[in-house]
Amino acid sequence: ALPIEEAGGDGHSVPLGYVRTLGLFGKSAKLEIVVPIGWGHFEGFLEGEFRTRDLAGIADPSFRLAVNLIGAPALGAKDFKDYRQKTVLGVSLQVRPPLGTYDSSKLLNLGTNRWMFRPEIGLSHQWRKWFFELAGTLWLFTDNNDFFGGQTLEQQRLSAIKGSVIRGFKPGLWAALSFGYGTGGKTIVEGIPKNTYQKNWRFGASVSLPVRPGQSIRFFAISGVRQRTGSDNDVFGVLYQISWLSGE
Repeated sequence: ALPIEEAGGDGHSVPLGYVRTLGLFGKSAKLEIVVPIGWGHFEGFLEGEFRTRDLAGIADPSFRLAVNLIGAPALGAKDFKDYRQKTVLGVSLQVRPPLGTYDSSKLLNLGTNRWMFRPEIGLSHQWRKWFFELAGTLWLFTDNNDFFGGQTLEQQRLSAIKGSVIRGFKPGLWAALSFGYGTGGKTIVEGIPKNTYQKNWRFGASVSLPVRPGQSIRFFAISGVRQRTGSDNDVFGVLYQISWLSGE
């Protein structure tokens, strides 16, 4: 949604994450903290002038609390082996404070210099070894009062729906196909609306492979298939996950 033409580049990110499951009022819940470290090279035309930008630093961290309201009670470690999912309904709230690397004299930054709030509601249903998931979410933004050159950047809410079909094979081994559709997010700079209203489709695929008990590696790819405006890019990633159970 930035006013850059013919933009291109390569960006890389290493997200350092910690996830803790817990019981909340008898329901299963999850607390997630992610701190992304990013770097990359980007180039494009800004108001007709060719510009380049090299980035390195920390992006805005993310804090997310999710609670399952229906179908997933809080369980002790010894009870997980007997749990069988059916239909689960949950809600979550993600918050991103403006703590990332930011320079108001540059248009492209890893940090956003504003707060982001993302409430979400999701539904998951298991049928044999298949899982079907559907979620709706909103991105809500505060103003960036020190945008490029000391301007004020506003952004309207961005709404999205996403879904996945997942096939489980054995513990730690699964594959998924996903889709997402987002709309909204129009930006306003110094009270002037920009032609940045988004209406985009994206599809993705993931494969998780077990490495050893409690450890797995996941490969994923995401691609845009129809873009009205916004970033038209492909994302490829690898995640290494370590999990453990403790307590009763």
